[in-house]
Amino acid sequence: MAPKFQELSQKYLDVVFLKLDCNQENKPLAKELGIKVVPTFKILKDSKVAIWQIGAVRAVNEPSFVEKCMFKLGSSRKIKNSSLA
Repeated sequence: MAPKFQELSQKYLDVVFLKLDCNQENKPLAKELGIKVVPTFKILKDSKVAIWQIGAVRAVNEPSFVEKCMFKLGSSRKIKNSSLA
């Protein structure tokens, strides 16, 4: 999961990627954020959750997920390379 996260963060420089290690020390924060399953992706717009995706397979292996996020966030940017798999 970490390599794909890194790849996406380098590909989409206009997006802020944050990662939370849900270890014992961070469990209270994970609970506060509603993270019960790892991985969980939350895409925010205007400080509100626009898209909430649980699970790695659908989230990072489908270019349509990134396109869906971009569309829902109001970006006209198109994905030229669909090699996210």
